[in-house]
Amino acid sequence: MPSPISNIVFDCADPMALAEFWATAVGYQKAHMAPYFSVLAPQPRATGRACFSSRCPKPKRARTAST
Repeated sequence: MPSPISNIVFDCADPMALAEFWATAVGYQKAHMAPYFSVLAPQPRATGRACFSSRCPKPKRARTAST
C-alpha cells in the first residue's frame, strides 16, 4: 500500500532564495522565512503539501539514493 506524501523537504545552500523561486513558480505563500530555514504553504483553500527548505552546510556532489 503506498503511503501519501505529507511534506517536501529540500536541502540547499540558500533557503530564502529557493523559497522565493518556488513561491513564485507554484503560487505558494511564504509561511516562514529565515536565513537557515523556510516554509512554503499552499494558498488558503488550495490543496497541496507544505515545502520546507533547509540550509545544508556541506554541498553534496552525488545522489544519495541508489538506483
